[in-house]
Amino acid sequence: SKTLPAAGGGVTISVAGAGFSTAAGEVYYCNFSALSDPALTASSPVVAAISDTLVECSSPQWVHAKGTASLSLLRTGFGVAVDDGGNDKLVTFVEAVSAVA
Repeated sequence: SKTLPAAGGGVTISVAGAGFSTAAGEVYYCNFSALSDPALTASSPVVAAISDTLVECSSPQWVHAKGTASLSLLRTGFGVAVDDGGNDKLVTFVEAVSAVA
């Protein structure tokens, strides 16, 4: 579990695994879903895998209430690459970002 000091985004989150594609054009993104309501989500910008065992995402702005979110890594066009089925990929957003009009 990782605690983010603010929900403004930009915190690097490393996701370890195996078999990530480093081919040109292959991209991944992290999706965050609130544990209290999985319909509340936010996604990181897309990134290329650093290696076949590591992807680093930048946390997105979190505009929902502070709390814990599950993290899934998705490969664009292919769906889930890594899921937090064992709840080992939890992120706590300690404050929400206010919407700016």
